[in-house]
This record gives sequence, structure tokens and C-alpha cells, in this order.
Amino acid sequence: VFGEIRCPCSQSLVSRGFQGFGCCLTHPVLTLHLTHTSCTHLAHHPVLTLHTILYAPCTYCVRTGNLAVSSPPTLSAAMSLSLPVALALVGVLLLPPTLSLSPPPAKASLAFEFSPPSSTHVFTNIVVAAHSVPSSATWLRLVHTASTELGVAAITPRWLRIPPSKVQLTFGVTGAAAANTGGLPIVVPNPCASPQTNTFVLEAWSDRSDLGDGSAATLLATSPPRQFQFDDLGFTTLAFSNFSVAELGPGWFTVRATPSNASLFEQAALVSWASFKPAGTPATKAVGSPQGPPQGPPPFALAANELSSGMIQQDTSALSDGTPTINVSLSQAGSVFYLGIYGAWNGEYGFVTPPQANAGVRTYRSFPVDLSQGTFFQPLALVIPFENGTVPKLPAGFDGPVFYASPIPGDMNLALPGHSLTVYDGVTVFLPLRQPGIPGYVGVPELVEMQLPTGLNILNTSASYNVVNVTANTTNPPGSQRIRLVKPKHQQWAYENWAIQMSFSVADEGLVGGRWPGRVRGVATVAQLARNDTWQDLEIVVAAAPRARLPKRLVTNFAWAQHGTFPNVSMHGLSSVAGWRRLGFRVVPDNGANYVRQPNASTLLTPAQRRGPEWDGMAYSIEDSVWYSGGDVGTFDVLKWKPQDMGSLKPSLSERGLSPAQVAAETRRWAAALAFYNTTGCIDMAYDGYFYQNDLARVVTMLNYTQPEFFAIDSESFPGFEQWMSVGYKSANLQARKKQGESDSQASLRVVREWMQGLNNATQSALNHTPQIYMYGAHAESNQGFHCIPWDVLSGLGFASQPSYYGVEHTLAALARHVRSERLAVGLASASPVVPWVTPQTSGYLQGSDLTLGDVVAQLFANGATGLNVFSNQGMYDGALWLDMARVIDSFAPFENVLVDGTPSNASTLVTSANLRPGYTSVVGGMTGPHGQVVLAATSVPKGGPLALKARAPLHASGTWVLCDLVSNTSYPVAADGWASFATPVAYTTIMLALAPKQNTPC
Repeated sequence: VFGEIRCPCSQSLVSRGFQGFGCCLTHPVLTLHLTHTSCTHLAHHPVLTLHTILYAPCTYCVRTGNLAVSSPPTLSAAMSLSLPVALALVGVLLLPPTLSLSPPPAKASLAFEFSPPSSTHVFTNIVVAAHSVPSSATWLRLVHTASTELGVAAITPRWLRIPPSKVQLTFGVTGAAAANTGGLPIVVPNPCASPQTNTFVLEAWSDRSDLGDGSAATLLATSPPRQFQFDDLGFTTLAFSNFSVAELGPGWFTVRATPSNASLFEQAALVSWASFKPAGTPATKAVGSPQGPPQGPPPFALAANELSSGMIQQDTSALSDGTPTINVSLSQAGSVFYLGIYGAWNGEYGFVTPPQANAGVRTYRSFPVDLSQGTFFQPLALVIPFENGTVPKLPAGFDGPVFYASPIPGDMNLALPGHSLTVYDGVTVFLPLRQPGIPGYVGVPELVEMQLPTGLNILNTSASYNVVNVTANTTNPPGSQRIRLVKPKHQQWAYENWAIQMSFSVADEGLVGGRWPGRVRGVATVAQLARNDTWQDLEIVVAAAPRARLPKRLVTNFAWAQHGTFPNVSMHGLSSVAGWRRLGFRVVPDNGANYVRQPNASTLLTPAQRRGPEWDGMAYSIEDSVWYSGGDVGTFDVLKWKPQDMGSLKPSLSERGLSPAQVAAETRRWAAALAFYNTTGCIDMAYDGYFYQNDLARVVTMLNYTQPEFFAIDSESFPGFEQWMSVGYKSANLQARKKQGESDSQASLRVVREWMQGLNNATQSALNHTPQIYMYGAHAESNQGFHCIPWDVLSGLGFASQPSYYGVEHTLAALARHVRSERLAVGLASASPVVPWVTPQTSGYLQGSDLTLGDVVAQLFANGATGLNVFSNQGMYDGALWLDMARVIDSFAPFENVLVDGTPSNASTLVTSANLRPGYTSVVGGMTGPHGQVVLAATSVPKGGPLALKARAPLHASGTWVLCDLVSNTSYPVAADGWASFATPVAYTTIMLALAPKQNTPC
């Protein structure tokens, strides 16, 4: 059925200030086109009975209840329109009650509930009663049938695969329609998305009915209607203004933004700061004028990598003064840096796949907005002039706030993240050279000078530069020395020149425990070298070297680094393996193995190189992006080519040793994969030809050479699960591989399993032992797996959980919640580890809070993680980051059996007091061991707030049990009722506790 409303009038109501016309409104059953709708002719259209309401997002809301049109701007008295006409003005199609959009009834009844059934978020979970699912059902289909809110278009039906184990059937779904869960900055907001109540039914199918052979699928059961209520309570209208800038020094800025509404800001969980870049000429129409030339100021696009490695997500609960604030360190003279708030979220970051119930909605706009109309997004422009007075130009018509900074002396600055640097004997840090996102060699110094306390040395162990002590030829303060790092011209300091890797030795033990004046500068010209005003102050904090206890079972693996990260200098008693060991990292990493075409002793470690006392209790890990090039063509590279580029392959297939018959067969497979990709935009997972096999052969060579105990795969070009499952049947390679009696969905899933089975087989064939295999981003929670590979497939092949938590969970509370859920989804951790990824970007200055990397690691372990991975070494800009992690690992190592064999603590063993002081909250995690021991971590958010909790000892515990503070070694008694209490009015670090027999604690 298609409904189309047309008027003979030539004048469009759009020209009178209305919006939302000329759009196509879609529904599984209905399509509505509104064109040339205007004036009194509307009154002659038949009035239909209200049944189902569909319309596109519009500027002016119509709601059920009083059914009033809110504020049509130019409706004159002469246009006295009846209610049905007023509804037609905003694009409403009214259907007769005889037309039902509900699916036909089925014989069996399916039971499910929304969890939660109402929310300020558009995402929720559905929990399906496993007993109500027919045994022959393999897929569920969630169908949107109706909405009580006039702002809702139909929500696309969602297919949900039933995993082999039907014990727990929980799926993240979209329960409401909203245009503000992602996308580029929005110019004109849409306030018609909330509140809304949507009705759904759930269907059980024998197979998918939307694929090539879908007609063979059978509907087996249908649920009664269930409703999900969404109301953002006005949050998405939250705005930010008054972007103020404080210049702390050349290139150093603190930017603050003021929320427009304090009560709405209290609903915000995250604020997303981002950098932006001009995106061409104005292309946005003025409000109410869809016709005519482009109007408005210049548009902007996201340029997130220029701020960091992505957006900077601020946990609003961790803001020390309650105001969104960001510190920016810029290095590039003669440049304009565009900064703004991409949006605020009333929950976790909303770009999540599959949807998560805690994922929030975003403010309709990005901020700031233009100064003239307050309508268009225009970022804050930080303008850094050249020292000679030349000021870079802004885009024509730019209408955002502008801050003109002072010139950088010598036009050369390092993008330092702070004013101090912590070092210890044998530490390696990656001192930032310049802000990210700058290409090539722009703004790169030819040498770096540092003034350090005498007795603190930079080791000459880098292949990128030479260390020269120039103290004798320069003037320096008493007790200090000047060290010059000189690199060969046109050589990079490090990857993309982002940072400089420096290793330190402490020759004078008298420096340990002190804070010493220091300075640093980058130099590009002789003239800069002669100046004394180009220095940047950098206080040097010299700490004692760590001596963390080494875990035996926790998989403490930095992962994104090389085995030689720390210095190997025997004359100073330093070795890289010892550097990892004393931090508590029992796994020595080598990442980027796919770039090693021919492994050798200088690139990867053999078993023979991993012997000796320093390797006792240590293990070795390899990270490989299996299907990427790394010097040769990789599968994920060549499967995205244009078909006409096949002939450009060098060496050719025949030159690679393929026979004419093999070349012909491979050409067919490859051409089919390229045709599929260029038609669907999806990698062909049914391809199993030469390039796939060639990549596996390389992996076999590398693993056979290294024999690692751990093998991690980081390959992120897999298509999404639904992306592949919905189009995979169109692959000629898939159809060629289909087995007799196999459906399209079954074949699509099987080839994904066989893709990973091939890797698993290659791994096992190369090793003389059984390694632990990890897949970056693999989540057990809700059977997510990774992209098109469900968790039940990965776990069935022996892959461990390795969820990535630095891309989404940007609050400490969300991190703790997801780690706990992951541990519960995995089950017994000793059989299947949970080893998440985190990042040093979760620490202090980058997040606008005082949370540290140690807080993150402590909450990982206390909520169920059995190890950790860190991205990346270039983020370790300060030795304090290493020491912070070492402190946590050292405290928890003696209780690793509780962490590995235990379960997340529940209310019967752990109770947290809340609301102890306005403006503060707490994050508390606990693991309960098989014998009743409890290991806890409690963090005040923000720092400096109170903490209070109680933990309960098991019934069999005697009076010798205590609650032990693992940092201060203070013990708290267990009361007669079995509960032990801890409280402090002020907590500046994460409190780590253990409830256990006193003799098993350090107390």
C-alpha cells in the first residue's frame, strides 16, 4: 500500500517557514510522499481515522494527547485549519483502523521482556525466555509495530542469531528512534524524538527470511506486543557556550565551556571534545530555505586525530570543578587549531555495535555555534601566529569564537603533556614532540636539548639519534648538565615523529626522591640554538626503581610494544626483560610481527634467546595483524581493489609460483571477491584463495621461529556481523562453497568459522605447544565476538576474551560494569581468560580529570579481568604511568588466585555506601574467591572524596580474618556478624583491600 498526498497548489508551505516536506517516509508496509502541500486545498482532503502515525523528523512537534501543532511560525488567521489539516501540515499519514501492521499470528508464543522497559537512552536489552524458543528456531526477529509519538519513523527490523547455547538469550537492541545517536555535527536540531513509546513483537524463525533463499524460512512463534518507553527528559537540547581560553604559556591552553542548563548537564555522563577541520564551502541551507544558493558560515568536519588518537571523552563525574575543561598543548606555529565539543551524552558513548543498554543519546548540536545566528556549528579557533607577526588566515565567512595566542618563541615548541617528568633508573618514556595529525616533517626539530640534574643520564641506545653531553661548552645552572639529542637529517625520531623514545639511568642515588629543575627544547635552526627564550620548563622527579612482585597467573602484558622497549646496557646493570619484570609484567611483548617478513634475532625472539634467570616465570607474546600487507599484499588489501587493478599485482600470480591452472582458479576466486566488494562494500568472507593462504603461511613461519606462549591477532577490517550476514549470499564464492541442504545464512556463518579455523590450524601446526590465542576486540558479553565473528565461534576455537575498553567505555564506572559483565559472560576465568585493552589516555590531563592509569588497572582486576593489554608504548609519556601500574600489580599479585578463580562479588559479600558527599561518587569492584576471600578496589570520583564499604567474610571464617589495606598495610577487624568495614573521608588514590586470613595478608 502506498499513500501519496498531493495538492494542485504550486506554492510550497516550506517557503512559509515549515520544514520536513519533500521527504520520503518509509515503513515496512507504507511509503508517504509529501510534495507541493499548501494553502486551503488541504481542507478538501479526506479525513482518515487515527491508527498509526508515521512522519519524518521535523522542526515543529505534534504529540498525541491534545494533538496540537506547536508554534507553526507563519500560520495566518485566514488559514483556519481543522485538526486533520494541521496534522497534514507536519506530514502525518492517518490510516484506517482496518489496516494492521502487526505480523500474522503464529501457533507458538514467544516470551521476552525489555530490560530496562523504559529509559532515557534509545538502546535497551531484550531478555528472551529460552524455554519459549522453539527447538528448531535459529533466528529471532524484532519487529517495530507502532509508536505513540508522532516523531517516529519505523525502526528497521532486527535479526538476532540464536547462539548454540540457549541458556542466556540477551540482545542489545534499538528500542526508540532518534537522530542524535551519531553522525557529524548537526546544524538544525530535531526536537521531535522524545518522549516516545514503541511497541514491538519478537518472532522466532527457522532461518532468515530476508536472504536469497528466505522463502524457505518458517515463522515458528510470535510474542505478545511489548513496549519500550524512551524519554530523554529534554537532555538533547543541552547546549554549551562561553568557550573561554586561558593561555598558560606558549602553546599551552586551558579551554572551558559553560553548560546552558545546570539541571540538564547533571544528566550528562560524557562530554566529547574533538578537533575539527574546514570541509569546503558553505553547503548548509538557511533555516526554512531548502531552495536557493548555499548559505551560512563554512562547514567543518571531524579531525579527531589532531587532538589525540581520537576524541577526548570526559567523565562528567570526574570533573574536579564540574565544568567541561580541556588542556591543549600545541606545537605548530603559524597554524589554526579548531576545537569544540562534538556533543554530550546522557550515558555511555552511543557509537556502539551491537547496541548496549547504557549507551546514551547525544545532544542534537555540536558546540560552539556561530556568533551571528546561533544556528550553525562553528568551532573555537586557536590561532598561533608566527613570531614575525604573520597570522594564518581563517576560512572565509568563519563565524566562531577566535582566540589569538602569543607567538611561540623561535616558532618551535614540543607538545608536552605536562610540566613535570618522572623518571627512575632504567625507565623508558616517550616524550611528545609535536601535536598529532601533522603530516611529514612539518615542525620537527633536528635536535632536542635537555637540562637535567647532574647524575641523571639519557642512555645512548636509540637508533634514531645520538646522545651528546654539551655541558662543558654551554652555560648551565649549578648542579645541572645539558644533554643534546641529535638525529641524522631526514630521519624520523619515531613513528610519525609523534614522540621521542628516551631511556634514563640514575648514576647518583642522591637524586632519588627529589624534585629537580629541568628544561627541554626542540631546535631546528642554528639561530634557535643561540637563543635562551625557547626553553620549556620541565620539572624532573626522580623516583626509586619499581620492585613489583611478579604474577604467576595474571596475564600482565603491555602488548603494544617491543621486547627491547627498556634499555639493554650491561655496564649499568640494565636489561629490557628485567625492565618488564620489575614492573610486574610477566609477558614480554613484540607487536607488529606482520611487518617482519623474515624473522631474525634482532626483530623477534627465539626460544634460545628466552633463557636464563631473568626469564624465569616470564612468557613471550607476539601480536600480528594477520591479513594486512606488512611489506607484501595482504588479503584485506587486495580484496578491496578495483577489478581493473588485478593486473597490477607485483609479483604476479605466476611469478609467485602458481601453475597456469592455479592462476586461472585464483583469478576466478579473486575476481568474484572484488565484484562482491565493489557491489556491496563488504569484504568477501567466502574467499579462501591464494592471498588468504599466503598470509597464513607467513604466520606459520613467524610462529615456528618464535614459539611464543601467547599469540594475539589484531585485524580490524572484518565486516560487521549483520553487514556480512545480510549480503553474504550474494558472493559467488559463497555460492560455490555451499553444501547440499545448507541455507544462505548457514553457509555465511560457516565460512566465517572456517576463516578463523584456518588461522587456528596454522597456529597449531607451527607450534610445539598449545598457546593462548587472543583476538583484539573479542567480547563474550552478549555473544558479541568481534565484527562478523560471534563469541561462540571464537571461544569454540580456543580464543580468549580480549575486549577493547579504550574506544567506548570512557568512564571508570562504565569500565567496571563492562568488565564485570564480560567476566560473567565468559564464566570460569581459569578456563577462558579476560584480558582487556586499556590505554594511558585514560589518565589525568587527557581526560580532564585526575583519574590515573593505576585507577583503571585496579578496577579491571577488581571486576573480573585476569590480565591486561595496553595501547600504546608511545602513550607512555611519563615514568609515573609505569610506576602507577606497577603499584597495582604488586598489590594484587599475592591474591591472583582470587582474581583468576573467583567470581564478581555480589550484594551478599560487598556493600558500598553511596552519596557520602555532594559532588562525589565512588566506583567499587570486588572479586570473591572459592574460599571466601574478597579482593576489592575503591576509587573516589573525582579524587579527594569519601569512600565507605563493607565486605563479608564466609561463615567458617575465624577471628583471624581481617580486611587489609594493601597499600598502607592497615587492618580492619571482622565483626561478630562477619562484616568488616572500611571508611575514609578523603581518598586521593584507589584503595585496594583484601578480606582474608591475616597471615595471608601483608597486614
